[in-house]
Amino acid sequence: MTPHGTDGKININTAGPFVLGALSEEIEPEMVDSMLAYRDYEDNDLSNPEWYKLAPGFPEDIVIPPSLITTSSSYFEIVAEVAREKMKKKVRGMVVRGPGSTTELIYWKEE
Repeated sequence: MTPHGTDGKININTAGPFVLGALSEEIEPEMVDSMLAYRDYEDNDLSNPEWYKLAPGFPEDIVIPPSLITTSSSYFEIVAEVAREKMKKKVRGMVVRGPGSTTELIYWKEE
């Protein structure tokens, strides 16, 4: 989750299990597991945000409002941790993908 962005939609292709489960009050933990398994299988087409309906065991009558989900993201968090002997360094940053292949750094923090 990020405070950045403008449309407020959740990328169903990258959301974690707690977020997937929160997309509808009717989604049970077993359904989330099915969604995650379906998403992890590389031959499945995840370009349509309604792919979750194809996940085995996902009931047909449960619908996630289309206004909540998408299959693309513009904002990405970068976390890198390096360790050498007794030294450790961690950095965290956020970038936004712009038009074409442009990328803008939103923030960068050494922890």
